[in-house]
Amino acid sequence: MLAAAPKTECSTVPDDLEHAHRLSAMGELAAGLAHEIQQRLTVIANYANGCVHRLENDRITTDELIALMKQIAETAMQANDITRRARNFSKKQAPEFEVLNLHEMLTMGVEFVRAQAEDEEVEISLQLQAVSPMVVADRTLISQVIMNLLLNAIESMASHPGERKLCVETATNGDEFLHVSISDTGVGIPAEIQLMVFEPFYTTKSNGMGIGLGLCRSIIEQHFGNMILESEKGAGAKIGFSLPRGIQT
Repeated sequence: MLAAAPKTECSTVPDDLEHAHRLSAMGELAAGLAHEIQQRLTVIANYANGCVHRLENDRITTDELIALMKQIAETAMQANDITRRARNFSKKQAPEFEVLNLHEMLTMGVEFVRAQAEDEEVEISLQLQAVSPMVVADRTLISQVIMNLLLNAIESMASHPGERKLCVETATNGDEFLHVSISDTGVGIPAEIQLMVFEPFYTTKSNGMGIGLGLCRSIIEQHFGNMILESEKGAGAKIGFSLPRGIQT
């Protein structure tokens, strides 16, 4: 039987304060919704274009085509779920916690972005070494975090002249959390702005909205975890987050 890890003191925050926090975040969510939907549409377009290319060159089997179509359908359902959750965000509605296999979610996330990574000549490696991959989390919200971090890492290497490597790792450090890190060899983040990148609407991109990492941190904190950033300009970045483990009993 799987049981949730014990809750931290964060779970004692009064409902009214939590509700007020949700209302104050509505502006960020409104902008973030477009960002999240755009990410899913990018994934769908990549898969669809890949199918067309392989069909035109007679390089795909029926089973492979069916698998890709299922992934397109799954991504579309994720987009639909995001809009549903956005409508409920201002209500006093807690995340829908369940015990999940985070290794499976990370692997699926990598598959969703693989076509874009290949277009940018990014090599992806998975080092899923946690003894137990089970966590207590909301599936849709954590999927958003994973997609955001993977796509941000790929984008950071798009114009980088050096090697382009993205590494996804997991570990357990003897505590009640499973730790995830996503590292890249991209342009890095200067020390003077590292604290600001988690603020709502902060961005260094001319066409960006600056909501990705801010939303990610909010989601992880809502799960009683934390998020860390290690980076220096020109030397890539590593972003880590932790989630309560699902405990085998």
